[in-house]
Amino acid sequence: MKRIFLDHAATTPLEKEVKKVMDVYATKHFGNPGSLHKEGVIGREGVEAARAQAARFLGALPEEIIFTGSGTEANNMAILGVFEELSQSGVSLRKCHAVTSVIEHSSVLRVFQALERKGLSVTYVGVNSGGVVSCKEIKESLRENTKLVSIMHANNEIGTIEPIHEITKTVRHFKGKSEHIYPLVHTDACQTLSCSSQTVRALGVDMLSASAQKIYGPKGVGMLYVKKGTPIAPLFYGGGQERGLRPGTENVAGIAGFARALSITEKLREKECLRLAKLRAYFLVRLKTLFPNCVINGDAKEQLPHIVNVSFPGTDQEELVLRLDAKGIAVAARSACGEKDEDVSYCIQALGKGHYPKSAVRFSMGRGTGKQDIDYTIRALKEIFSTITK
Repeated sequence: MKRIFLDHAATTPLEKEVKKVMDVYATKHFGNPGSLHKEGVIGREGVEAARAQAARFLGALPEEIIFTGSGTEANNMAILGVFEELSQSGVSLRKCHAVTSVIEHSSVLRVFQALERKGLSVTYVGVNSGGVVSCKEIKESLRENTKLVSIMHANNEIGTIEPIHEITKTVRHFKGKSEHIYPLVHTDACQTLSCSSQTVRALGVDMLSASAQKIYGPKGVGMLYVKKGTPIAPLFYGGGQERGLRPGTENVAGIAGFARALSITEKLREKECLRLAKLRAYFLVRLKTLFPNCVINGDAKEQLPHIVNVSFPGTDQEELVLRLDAKGIAVAARSACGEKDEDVSYCIQALGKGHYPKSAVRFSMGRGTGKQDIDYTIRALKEIFSTITK
Protein backbone atom coordinates (compact mmCIF):
# COMPACT_ATOMS: atom_id res chain seq x y z
CA MET A 1 0.00 0.00 0.00
CA LYS A 2 1.28 3.44 -0.92
CA ARG A 3 1.80 5.69 2.10
CA ILE A 4 0.81 9.36 2.00
CA PHE A 5 2.62 11.40 4.64
CA LEU A 6 0.58 14.40 5.75
CA ASP A 7 2.39 15.10 9.02
CA HIS A 8 5.22 17.35 7.86
CA ALA A 9 4.59 19.76 10.74
CA ALA A 10 5.85 16.99 13.05
CA THR A 11 8.89 16.09 10.96
CA THR A 12 10.10 15.92 7.37
CA PRO A 13 12.05 13.29 5.42
CA LEU A 14 15.79 13.78 5.04
CA GLU A 15 16.77 15.33 1.69
CA LYS A 16 19.22 13.20 -0.32
CA GLU A 17 21.67 16.10 -0.65
CA VAL A 18 21.57 16.59 3.10
CA LYS A 19 22.35 12.94 3.73
CA LYS A 20 25.31 13.07 1.35
CA VAL A 21 26.86 15.94 3.29
CA MET A 22 26.20 14.21 6.59
CA ASP A 23 27.76 10.96 5.38
CA VAL A 24 31.00 12.77 4.52
CA TYR A 25 31.34 14.18 8.04
CA ALA A 26 30.16 10.98 9.71
CA THR A 27 32.68 8.73 7.96
CA LYS A 28 35.48 10.61 6.17
CA HIS A 29 35.82 13.85 8.18
CA PHE A 30 34.89 12.41 11.55
CA GLY A 31 37.43 14.30 13.67
CA ASN A 32 36.45 16.05 16.90
CA PRO A 33 36.18 19.77 16.03
CA GLY A 34 37.91 20.61 19.31
CA SER A 35 41.09 18.76 18.34
CA LEU A 36 44.20 20.51 16.98
CA HIS A 37 45.15 17.92 14.36
CA LYS A 38 44.10 18.01 10.70
CA GLU A 39 41.01 15.87 11.23
CA GLY A 40 39.85 18.17 14.02
CA VAL A 41 40.50 21.29 11.97
CA ILE A 42 38.38 19.93 9.10
CA GLY A 43 35.57 19.25 11.57
CA ARG A 44 35.84 22.78 12.98
CA GLU A 45 35.78 24.26 9.50
CA GLY A 46 32.60 22.29 8.79
CA VAL A 47 30.89 23.65 11.91
CA GLU A 48 31.92 27.24 11.22
CA ALA A 49 30.88 27.04 7.56
CA ALA A 50 27.48 25.82 8.74
CA ARG A 51 27.28 28.64 11.28
CA ALA A 52 28.01 31.18 8.53
CA GLN A 53 25.27 29.63 6.36
CA ALA A 54 22.74 29.75 9.21
CA ALA A 55 23.68 33.37 9.91
CA ARG A 56 23.16 34.35 6.26
CA PHE A 57 19.81 32.58 6.23
CA LEU A 58 18.59 34.50 9.30
CA GLY A 59 20.31 37.79 8.51
CA ALA A 60 22.42 37.45 11.66
CA LEU A 61 26.09 37.41 12.62
CA PRO A 62 27.86 34.02 12.79
CA GLU A 63 28.69 34.57 16.47
CA GLU A 64 24.96 34.96 17.16
CA ILE A 65 24.21 31.36 16.11
CA ILE A 66 24.30 28.60 18.74
CA PHE A 67 23.78 25.01 17.56
CA THR A 68 21.66 22.83 19.84
CA GLY A 69 20.28 19.30 19.97
CA SER A 70 16.73 20.30 18.96
CA GLY A 71 14.20 23.11 18.77
CA THR A 72 13.00 22.07 22.22
CA GLU A 73 16.48 22.49 23.65
CA ALA A 74 16.79 25.90 21.97
CA ASN A 75 13.51 27.03 23.57
CA ASN A 76 14.62 25.80 26.98
CA MET A 77 18.04 27.40 26.59
CA ALA A 78 16.53 30.76 25.67
CA ILE A 79 13.98 30.97 28.48
CA LEU A 80 15.93 29.34 31.30
CA GLY A 81 19.14 31.08 30.21
CA VAL A 82 17.59 34.53 30.64
CA PHE A 83 16.44 33.85 34.19
CA GLU A 84 19.64 32.00 35.13
CA GLU A 85 21.60 35.10 34.09
CA LEU A 86 19.35 37.29 36.24
CA SER A 87 19.73 34.90 39.17
CA GLN A 88 23.51 34.98 38.86
CA SER A 89 23.28 38.79 38.87
CA GLY A 90 21.46 38.67 42.19
CA VAL A 91 17.92 39.23 40.89
CA SER A 92 15.36 36.99 42.61
CA LEU A 93 13.03 35.01 40.38
CA ARG A 94 10.17 36.14 42.61
CA LYS A 95 10.82 39.71 41.51
CA CYS A 96 10.61 38.87 37.80
CA HIS A 97 7.73 38.65 35.34
CA ALA A 98 7.34 37.09 31.89
CA VAL A 99 4.73 37.07 29.14
CA THR A 100 3.84 34.21 26.82
CA SER A 101 0.71 32.87 25.09
CA VAL A 102 -1.67 30.03 25.90
CA ILE A 103 -0.94 28.24 22.61
CA GLU A 104 2.85 28.01 22.77
CA HIS A 105 4.62 24.73 22.08
CA SER A 106 4.95 22.52 25.15
CA SER A 107 8.71 23.16 25.24
CA VAL A 108 7.87 26.79 26.04
CA LEU A 109 4.78 26.40 28.21
CA ARG A 110 6.26 23.67 30.40
CA VAL A 111 9.37 25.75 31.05
CA PHE A 112 7.33 28.74 32.21
CA GLN A 113 5.17 26.50 34.37
CA ALA A 114 8.30 25.07 36.00
CA LEU A 115 9.63 28.58 36.63
CA GLU A 116 6.28 29.62 38.09
CA ARG A 117 6.66 26.90 40.71
CA LYS A 118 9.94 28.53 41.66
CA GLY A 119 8.38 31.97 42.05
CA LEU A 120 8.32 33.60 38.59
CA SER A 121 5.19 35.57 37.75
CA VAL A 122 3.89 34.69 34.27
CA THR A 123 1.09 36.21 32.21
CA TYR A 124 -0.44 33.87 29.63
CA VAL A 125 -2.14 36.00 26.99
CA GLY A 126 -5.08 34.53 25.11
CA VAL A 127 -5.80 34.35 21.39
CA ASN A 128 -8.79 35.13 19.20
CA SER A 129 -10.85 32.46 17.43
CA GLY A 130 -8.20 32.28 14.70
CA GLY A 131 -5.37 31.76 17.15
CA VAL A 132 -3.87 35.25 16.79
CA VAL A 133 -2.23 36.80 19.83
CA SER A 134 -3.38 40.32 20.66
CA CYS A 135 -0.63 42.97 20.66
CA LYS A 136 -2.94 45.09 22.81
CA GLU A 137 -3.15 42.36 25.43
CA ILE A 138 0.62 41.95 25.40
CA LYS A 139 1.02 45.71 25.85
CA GLU A 140 -1.36 45.66 28.81
CA SER A 141 0.57 42.72 30.32
CA LEU A 142 3.97 44.42 30.33
CA ARG A 143 5.27 45.51 33.71
CA GLU A 144 8.29 47.30 35.07
CA ASN A 145 9.75 43.94 36.09
CA THR A 146 8.92 42.07 32.85
CA LYS A 147 12.12 40.35 31.74
CA LEU A 148 10.99 38.21 28.83
CA VAL A 149 8.24 37.99 26.22
CA SER A 150 8.11 34.66 24.36
CA ILE A 151 5.61 34.29 21.51
CA MET A 152 5.88 31.70 18.73
CA HIS A 153 6.31 32.86 15.14
CA ALA A 154 3.65 30.42 13.92
CA ASN A 155 1.61 27.77 15.67
CA ASN A 156 2.56 24.18 14.97
CA GLU A 157 -1.00 22.82 15.23
CA ILE A 158 -3.22 25.34 13.46
CA GLY A 159 -0.61 27.14 11.35
CA THR A 160 -1.55 30.68 12.45
CA ILE A 161 1.28 33.17 11.94
CA GLU A 162 1.69 35.55 14.85
CA PRO A 163 2.42 39.30 14.47
CA ILE A 164 5.96 39.08 15.87
CA HIS A 165 7.13 42.34 14.27
CA GLU A 166 4.22 44.21 15.89
CA ILE A 167 4.91 42.52 19.21
CA THR A 168 8.58 43.51 19.20
CA LYS A 169 7.58 47.07 18.24
CA THR A 170 5.17 47.10 21.19
CA VAL A 171 7.97 46.02 23.51
CA ARG A 172 10.35 48.66 22.10
CA HIS A 173 7.75 51.37 22.69
CA PHE A 174 7.31 50.11 26.23
CA LYS A 175 11.04 50.51 26.81
CA GLY A 176 10.82 53.99 25.38
CA LYS A 177 14.05 55.95 25.16
CA SER A 178 15.54 54.20 28.15
CA GLU A 179 18.57 51.98 27.79
CA HIS A 180 16.88 49.08 29.53
CA ILE A 181 17.72 45.69 28.06
CA TYR A 182 14.53 44.12 29.34
CA PRO A 183 12.02 42.92 28.34
CA LEU A 184 13.80 40.62 25.90
CA VAL A 185 11.78 39.01 23.10
CA HIS A 186 12.10 35.36 22.10
CA THR A 187 10.24 33.55 19.33
CA ASP A 188 9.91 29.86 18.55
CA ALA A 189 10.31 29.79 14.76
CA CYS A 190 10.56 26.02 14.28
CA GLN A 191 7.60 26.00 11.87
CA THR A 192 8.49 29.04 9.79
CA LEU A 193 11.97 28.60 8.32
CA SER A 194 10.47 27.00 5.22
CA CYS A 195 8.03 29.81 4.46
CA SER A 196 9.24 33.09 5.99
CA SER A 197 12.02 35.20 4.48
CA GLN A 198 11.94 37.71 7.35
CA THR A 199 15.34 38.21 8.95
CA VAL A 200 15.85 38.36 12.70
CA ARG A 201 16.53 42.08 12.32
CA ALA A 202 13.20 42.60 10.54
CA LEU A 203 11.37 40.59 13.20
CA GLY A 204 13.13 42.59 15.90
CA VAL A 205 13.67 39.62 18.22
CA ASP A 206 16.51 39.06 20.66
CA MET A 207 16.35 35.27 20.41
CA LEU A 208 14.92 32.80 17.89
CA SER A 209 14.68 29.00 18.05
CA ALA A 210 14.72 26.68 15.03
CA SER A 211 14.87 22.98 14.20
CA ALA A 212 16.52 21.08 11.34
CA GLN A 213 13.93 18.31 11.16
CA LYS A 214 11.21 20.73 10.04
CA ILE A 215 13.10 21.64 6.84
CA TYR A 216 14.19 18.21 5.57
CA GLY A 217 17.29 18.17 7.75
CA PRO A 218 18.32 15.66 10.43
CA LYS A 219 16.57 15.05 13.71
CA GLY A 220 18.57 15.90 16.81
CA VAL A 221 19.83 19.29 15.56
CA GLY A 222 18.49 22.76 16.27
CA MET A 223 19.79 26.28 16.71
CA LEU A 224 19.25 29.34 18.81
CA TYR A 225 19.88 32.84 17.52
CA VAL A 226 21.02 35.07 20.38
CA LYS A 227 21.43 38.73 19.47
CA LYS A 228 24.83 40.10 20.33
CA GLY A 229 24.78 41.61 23.81
CA THR A 230 21.73 39.62 24.98
CA PRO A 231 22.31 38.54 28.62
CA ILE A 232 21.92 34.76 28.80
CA ALA A 233 23.67 32.20 30.99
CA PRO A 234 24.52 28.57 30.17
CA LEU A 235 22.44 25.76 31.62
CA PHE A 236 25.28 23.24 31.43
CA TYR A 237 29.03 23.42 31.90
CA GLY A 238 31.86 21.60 30.24
CA GLY A 239 34.22 22.25 27.35
CA GLY A 240 33.00 25.71 26.46
CA GLN A 241 31.68 24.89 22.99
CA GLU A 242 29.09 27.14 21.33
CA ARG A 243 30.19 30.30 23.14
CA GLY A 244 30.03 28.33 26.37
CA LEU A 245 26.25 28.15 26.15
CA ARG A 246 26.01 24.59 24.84
CA PRO A 247 29.03 22.57 25.98
CA GLY A 248 29.73 19.16 24.51
CA THR A 249 31.31 17.86 21.33
CA GLU A 250 29.44 19.30 18.37
CA ASN A 251 27.37 17.01 16.15
CA VAL A 252 29.36 17.97 13.05
CA ALA A 253 27.47 15.73 10.62
CA GLY A 254 24.10 16.96 11.90
CA ILE A 255 25.16 20.61 11.88
CA ALA A 256 26.53 20.33 8.34
CA GLY A 257 23.27 18.65 7.31
CA PHE A 258 21.27 21.48 8.88
CA ALA A 259 23.27 24.02 6.88
CA ARG A 260 22.65 22.20 3.61
CA ALA A 261 18.94 21.93 4.44
CA LEU A 262 18.87 25.69 5.00
CA SER A 263 20.56 26.29 1.64
CA ILE A 264 18.05 24.07 -0.19
CA THR A 265 15.13 25.66 1.65
CA GLU A 266 16.28 29.14 0.68
CA LYS A 267 16.37 28.18 -3.00
CA LEU A 268 12.99 26.45 -3.00
CA ARG A 269 11.10 28.58 -0.49
CA GLU A 270 9.24 31.09 -2.66
CA LYS A 271 8.13 28.66 -5.36
CA GLU A 272 7.29 25.88 -2.91
CA CYS A 273 5.24 28.12 -0.64
CA LEU A 274 3.15 29.29 -3.59
CA ARG A 275 2.60 25.68 -4.66
CA LEU A 276 1.59 24.60 -1.16
CA ALA A 277 -0.72 27.59 -0.73
CA LYS A 278 -2.59 26.59 -3.91
CA LEU A 279 -2.73 22.98 -2.76
CA ARG A 280 -4.03 24.05 0.64
CA ALA A 281 -6.74 26.20 -0.98
CA TYR A 282 -7.79 23.24 -3.16
CA PHE A 283 -7.91 20.96 -0.09
CA LEU A 284 -10.08 23.45 1.81
CA VAL A 285 -12.58 23.75 -1.05
CA ARG A 286 -12.91 19.97 -1.29
CA LEU A 287 -13.33 19.65 2.48
CA LYS A 288 -16.00 22.35 2.78
CA THR A 289 -17.87 21.02 -0.25
CA LEU A 290 -18.03 17.41 0.92
CA PHE A 291 -18.17 18.09 4.67
CA PRO A 292 -20.07 21.39 5.06
CA ASN A 293 -20.22 21.00 8.86
CA CYS A 294 -16.46 20.77 9.29
CA VAL A 295 -14.66 23.65 11.01
CA ILE A 296 -11.30 24.97 9.80
CA ASN A 297 -9.09 25.91 12.75
CA GLY A 298 -6.66 28.78 12.41
CA ASP A 299 -6.62 32.27 10.96
CA ALA A 300 -7.98 32.57 7.43
CA LYS A 301 -5.30 35.03 6.24
CA GLU A 302 -2.23 34.84 8.47
CA GLN A 303 -1.61 31.18 7.81
CA LEU A 304 1.23 28.80 7.00
CA PRO A 305 0.74 27.34 3.50
CA HIS A 306 1.20 23.70 4.46
CA ILE A 307 -1.05 23.20 7.51
CA VAL A 308 -4.77 22.38 7.46
CA ASN A 309 -6.31 21.80 10.89
CA VAL A 310 -9.95 20.77 10.69
CA SER A 311 -12.57 19.62 13.18
CA PHE A 312 -15.26 17.14 12.19
CA PRO A 313 -17.94 17.70 14.88
CA GLY A 314 -19.07 14.51 16.60
CA THR A 315 -16.06 12.49 15.42
CA ASP A 316 -13.39 11.05 17.71
CA GLN A 317 -10.07 12.39 16.47
CA GLU A 318 -8.01 9.34 17.45
CA GLU A 319 -10.41 6.99 15.68
CA LEU A 320 -10.19 9.13 12.55
CA VAL A 321 -6.37 9.26 12.68
CA LEU A 322 -6.18 5.47 13.04
CA ARG A 323 -8.69 4.87 10.23
CA LEU A 324 -6.74 7.16 7.92
CA ASP A 325 -3.53 5.39 8.92
CA ALA A 326 -5.14 2.06 7.97
CA LYS A 327 -5.75 3.54 4.51
CA GLY A 328 -2.10 4.58 4.22
CA ILE A 329 -2.45 8.24 5.26
CA ALA A 330 -0.42 9.70 8.13
CA VAL A 331 -1.99 12.69 9.92
CA ALA A 332 -1.96 14.00 13.49
CA ALA A 333 -4.51 14.47 16.25
CA ARG A 334 -2.32 17.04 18.00
CA SER A 335 1.32 18.01 18.38
CA ALA A 336 3.71 15.05 18.45
CA CYS A 337 5.43 16.77 21.38
CA GLY A 338 2.24 17.06 23.43
CA GLU A 339 1.75 15.27 26.71
CA LYS A 340 0.65 11.69 26.07
CA ASP A 341 -2.08 11.90 28.70
CA GLU A 342 -3.68 15.01 27.19
CA ASP A 343 -7.20 14.17 26.02
CA VAL A 344 -7.38 17.04 23.55
CA SER A 345 -5.22 19.85 22.21
CA TYR A 346 -4.96 22.85 24.55
CA CYS A 347 -4.31 24.91 21.43
CA ILE A 348 -7.70 24.11 19.87
CA GLN A 349 -9.38 24.59 23.26
CA ALA A 350 -7.92 28.10 23.43
CA LEU A 351 -9.77 29.08 20.23
CA GLY A 352 -13.08 29.03 22.10
CA LYS A 353 -16.48 27.57 21.36
CA GLY A 354 -17.26 26.10 17.97
CA HIS A 355 -13.86 24.51 17.31
CA TYR A 356 -14.46 21.00 18.70
CA PRO A 357 -11.01 20.05 20.09
CA LYS A 358 -11.98 16.37 20.47
CA SER A 359 -12.62 16.19 16.72
CA ALA A 360 -9.65 18.17 15.40
CA VAL A 361 -7.16 16.62 12.98
CA ARG A 362 -4.06 18.23 11.46
CA PHE A 363 -3.06 17.58 7.85
CA SER A 364 0.37 19.05 7.04
CA MET A 365 1.76 18.88 3.51
CA GLY A 366 5.31 18.90 2.21
CA ARG A 367 7.54 18.90 -0.87
CA GLY A 368 6.37 15.45 -1.88
CA THR A 369 2.66 16.18 -1.53
CA GLY A 370 0.70 16.48 -4.78
CA LYS A 371 -2.90 17.07 -5.85
CA GLN A 372 -3.36 13.32 -6.29
CA ASP A 373 -2.52 12.83 -2.60
CA ILE A 374 -5.19 15.32 -1.59
CA ASP A 375 -7.73 13.65 -3.87
CA TYR A 376 -6.93 10.25 -2.37
CA THR A 377 -7.25 11.68 1.15
CA ILE A 378 -10.65 13.16 0.33
CA ARG A 379 -11.83 9.81 -1.06
CA ALA A 380 -10.56 8.08 2.07
CA LEU A 381 -12.42 10.53 4.29
CA LYS A 382 -15.64 9.95 2.34
CA GLU A 383 -15.29 6.19 2.77
CA ILE A 384 -14.52 6.53 6.48
CA PHE A 385 -17.43 8.86 7.18
CA SER A 386 -19.80 6.52 5.40
CA THR A 387 -19.11 3.90 8.08
CA ILE A 388 -17.73 5.75 11.11
CA THR A 389 -19.75 5.72 14.32
CA LYS A 390 -20.60 9.20 15.50
